[in-house]
Amino acid sequence: MIKKHPWSCMTAAAAMVLDIDEVDLFFAIGHDGSCVQWPENAPLVTMYRGFCQQEIITAVLDTFHIPVVSLLVNPGHASNLTSTPCVLYENPQTEIEKRIKKSSGILLGEYNVGAHHAIANLGGVQHNPNTGKEAEAGFTVDQYLMFYGV
Repeated sequence: MIKKHPWSCMTAAAAMVLDIDEVDLFFAIGHDGSCVQWPENAPLVTMYRGFCQQEIITAVLDTFHIPVVSLLVNPGHASNLTSTPCVLYENPQTEIEKRIKKSSGILLGEYNVGAHHAIANLGGVQHNPNTGKEAEAGFTVDQYLMFYGV
């Protein structure tokens, strides 16, 4: 599946995981992300509202009754809001990689610095909604939205 809009990689990735049409997910969320939220970014895709992770989680849970767990690749903890976070886990990347290989969900991260992107993870095989094909190397994962029971 190739995403319907330049700003809809996250909904396209979720639709791939759920094996549904992306339009069905737009309906469940209540919009297609096309509202111009930041006109100063025109003509870039970042001018559009797009989607928030929580919108995906809520729609998948409420409409499709599939629990979603959000896992951070580099979790940290700080004593207060102005402190520098410290990593709590010895090797969080290894823990996430084990879960990615055994499950399906959405990988959130970037291909290039500053270019946020989402790709579908289907049992350890990643698919890029930009191309509809297996994802290319070089994607840096920041967060994993793991779908239970898919």
